[in-house]
Amino acid sequence: MTASDATVEPVRRSRALLPLDLLRGFLIGMAELVPGVSGGTVALVTGVYDELIDSASHVIGAARQGVAGRTAAVRTELRLPPPRTEVSSTARTEVRTLATGTAPRVLRTPTP
Repeated sequence: MTASDATVEPVRRSRALLPLDLLRGFLIGMAELVPGVSGGTVALVTGVYDELIDSASHVIGAARQGVAGRTAAVRTELRLPPPRTEVSSTARTEVRTLATGTAPRVLRTPTP
């Protein structure tokens, strides 16, 4: 893995393509049931072969990184977002104040 590989942003596929992807997966799976027809051939015909090989190489690379104990590298290899960290309410108020340019309002309840 080179430094340029770590900076590549993953391409997000549109959710509108999900039915087409499901159909492609179904065709590849059905090809495995037919003697003499390769699932790889159907993947090539349907246009997903390159993505399939790229995804498989990332999974293998992540497994190698996992065996080596490098969890950050595993997340990078699988193109996962960084882990979420908890933000205190004070930090949220400060960020909101900086973003809006106004001080936060404090709501007070009236006393009887």
